[in-house]
Amino acid sequence: MLAVRALSSHYGRVQVLRDFSLEVASGEVLGLLGRNGAGKTTALKTVLGLVRASGGSVRLDGAELTALPAHRIPSLGLAYVPQGRRLFGELSVEENLRLGLMVKDRDGEAARETRARILGLFPILSERLTQRAGSLSGGEQQMLATARALCLEPKVLLMDEPTEGLQPSMVAKILETVRVLKARGVAVLLVEQKVEAALAVADRVAFVENGTIRETGTPEALHADPAPLYRYVGVGQGRAG
Repeated sequence: MLAVRALSSHYGRVQVLRDFSLEVASGEVLGLLGRNGAGKTTALKTVLGLVRASGGSVRLDGAELTALPAHRIPSLGLAYVPQGRRLFGELSVEENLRLGLMVKDRDGEAARETRARILGLFPILSERLTQRAGSLSGGEQQMLATARALCLEPKVLLMDEPTEGLQPSMVAKILETVRVLKARGVAVLLVEQKVEAALAVADRVAFVENGTIRETGTPEALHADPAPLYRYVGVGQGRAG
């Protein structure tokens, strides 16, 4: 569903991504692990077109994305939950969701059906529709950021540190949401610093170092031999980073 080949990108004269390649299938969760500054967030932003690729290819369900302006890409089925949530804090929960629903050209009934499905995933948001987004708890804000992205009905969902700063019960809710999306056939590319969280939901993990994928593996293999976790993330088996 998502195929990235030899992707490179720069911040000014500084190259961040180098020969970055990965694939994510429908209904698969691929976790991206690595130390801070390894290039994980830049990889997501380059895939989405927020950082312009200086080389390589990004294909979504066979369609090439690298030549497209960033504002056209979400409507093709690629959604993004950014680190830090990036909600419109002065707008209500309802208004934030409406902005997500506006990206695709749908009639009123289709938009209402999408909205109902998403609120079914996050019932607490139904009780907060008129509340200002900036006044929600951290966990509720993360739910809203995820719900807003899901308004696009994406084929691929990019998630950047979705459990950051959340209490354990909210972490469990976010991970359960990822499992539900996987069951519905959505491909998820997940950047996560909490190793335990990533291994709990990922089908495969890829380790990023100096802007490239160095090694891939499965959670099962990493539980049997956690050496790559120490090498690329700096943590051992069973520890969060």
